[in-house]
Amino acid sequence: MNGTLNINGANAIFAPVAAAVISGGTGTLTGTGTARVTRTGADSFFTQYTMPTRTLTNLTVEYIGAAAQTASVTTYGNLKINNGSGVNLGVGTTTVNGTLTLTAGALGVGTNTLVINNGTTVGAGSLTSLSTGTVNYNQGSAGQGVIVANYGNLTFSAFTKVLASSGTIGIAGTFNPNGITSGHTITGSTIDFNGIVAQTVPAFNFNNLTISGSRTTFSVTLVNGGTIGVAGTFAPTATFAGGNYITTNNTIDFNGSGAQTIPAFNYNNLTISGNRAVAITLGNGNVGVAGTFNPSITGNTWTANPTNVVVFNGSALQTIPAFAFFNGLTLSNAAGANLAGNVTVLNALALNAGALGVGTNTLTLNGAASFGAGTLTSSPTGTVIYNQQSNGQATVLAANYGNLTFSNFSKTLASGGTIGIAGTFTPGSGTGHTITGSTINFNGAGSQNIPGFTYNNLTSSGPSVARILDPVNTIKIAGVFTPGTDIYTITGSTIEYNGAAAQTLPATFTTYNNLTLNNITSISGFAGLTVQGLLRVQAGTFTSSSSYNNVQIDAGATMVATAASTINVSGNWTNNGTFTPSTGTVVFSGNNNTQTLAGNTTFNNLTINHTGTGGVTASGSTLAVTGLLEVQGGTFTSSSTFNNVQIDSGATLASDGSTMNVSGNWTNNGGTFTPNGNTVNFNGSGAQAFNG
Repeated sequence: MNGTLNINGANAIFAPVAAAVISGGTGTLTGTGTARVTRTGADSFFTQYTMPTRTLTNLTVEYIGAAAQTASVTTYGNLKINNGSGVNLGVGTTTVNGTLTLTAGALGVGTNTLVINNGTTVGAGSLTSLSTGTVNYNQGSAGQGVIVANYGNLTFSAFTKVLASSGTIGIAGTFNPNGITSGHTITGSTIDFNGIVAQTVPAFNFNNLTISGSRTTFSVTLVNGGTIGVAGTFAPTATFAGGNYITTNNTIDFNGSGAQTIPAFNYNNLTISGNRAVAITLGNGNVGVAGTFNPSITGNTWTANPTNVVVFNGSALQTIPAFAFFNGLTLSNAAGANLAGNVTVLNALALNAGALGVGTNTLTLNGAASFGAGTLTSSPTGTVIYNQQSNGQATVLAANYGNLTFSNFSKTLASGGTIGIAGTFTPGSGTGHTITGSTINFNGAGSQNIPGFTYNNLTSSGPSVARILDPVNTIKIAGVFTPGTDIYTITGSTIEYNGAAAQTLPATFTTYNNLTLNNITSISGFAGLTVQGLLRVQAGTFTSSSSYNNVQIDAGATMVATAASTINVSGNWTNNGTFTPSTGTVVFSGNNNTQTLAGNTTFNNLTINHTGTGGVTASGSTLAVTGLLEVQGGTFTSSSTFNNVQIDSGATLASDGSTMNVSGNWTNNGGTFTPNGNTVNFNGSGAQAFNG
């Protein structure tokens, strides 16, 4: 045919039989209808239509063979694939300037290149490619559709696209969006990087993003220096045997308009953005962040997930932002991380490496806390709250805190190291804390209150500054008290030593308000100890000599006087236990008060040196003085058992109306003895002297 074959009209179809060859030395193929290709085998269009000139601009070429066909490599106007056995592209680059229609069968790109400059229509057909094949959506304006297919390399022209709203766009090779990373229509779409070799995920705003496949030693690189947006679901399911994800200098931004779950993955920079009244969930497992975590989203709610942990695992100093709450939080960065605002951790805090700096912020811990090689630091005005709402929160870490606060439940304190507090300690109302081996050190540079609490070791190491002891709640010390050189206000306070092993009172802390000894073994005092309120020996044995106001020895407890020492008592004496006098002297030296001795007590030497109004009375008690009873000043009312009795000038010994037994000498040096009708029984076994 030397003329023109013009297949003209939208409904015009030229359909030769498969064996037919449309040829001509100078002929031309053209038109606006459809030229069907029925010949099978290689280069089937060109071998069926052999004329030298083919003007395909407005013509549709339809591959409709009865067996597999190979498309001729050319630039088509419209191209239709309507072959259930499939059509493969020939070697080279095939271009479609019009519409690509996939009516039936698979269009196989293979290792070749398909350039689509216009739209696509998919019926029952499909598009396939080997991993090195390329499909280029090359429309010169916005809005070109991208169909669901398994691509090798996928390239976009520099205009926005419309991605298929269902199904999966698989990419086994390279995805090149040509610098247009946003503005595409992506609703409902999924892109799956599913190669089995190395791939790079470029900067692009995806809807659903999947990274799949068995990669063995090959790695998947997330774009270095760009942002990968995810509006829907991110599913990094690829597996490796030597390869890995490479996330250097990359940012993933979860920026959808609906609810999203951020899956477990080792991110570089992780952003959650937008303004949306939806639920955001940090997914099961570890969400690693090597760079910046930026949850800038507003208007949303956060879903608690006890199986989630955010792991800050960078190699340079990181910042942990103010956040509604972390489910679990782990620091595995030797360079450390600092809080940028108030942070709450619902579950476990693990400090595996590096220093977590609280700064001036508040860190609230609702679950367990643990150290690996990490540490915790705080400025003096920072606050850490151990806020578990049940007993047994473990562990209150050995660290230097600013303010330290406990919820009203028991805690387990670190069994080694020192819990330093530079600000305020608020221990809550919990009881039954586990304190074995722990040390709390009030180390602030300014005034601090030391609250009532059951301490193991209690230390104060300020630079000779004010320390105010709790005037209401008892300060209990089971181990060692190291008061340092600070200046104490003790008004109203009670210190109780309640260890299970022997304790020694620090000689540098000389004056107590109330002092309770409640150690079932022994406690040793020192010369120069002063108790302004009540000295209570509640349990065990207390050995001491010093100056006390009121003394109370409970049933089962023992107070031992240091040999050859003097105990001064300015208040009352109540003995329901045991007093071991040794070779010491007890002096009742009150002023303008009435001192009472109660219980059953044996003294070595007993001196009454009361001044002012009032006096000393042992009426109703049982006393024994094995050495010298000396009434040196004031009035002493008693009838008991004495050895030697001495009444000094101006002093009075008055009987309480019962029998007084004297086994030694009686000396009255100008004082007064008031018998009150009682009997004095001198019952010594040897000679007794009466003087005065």
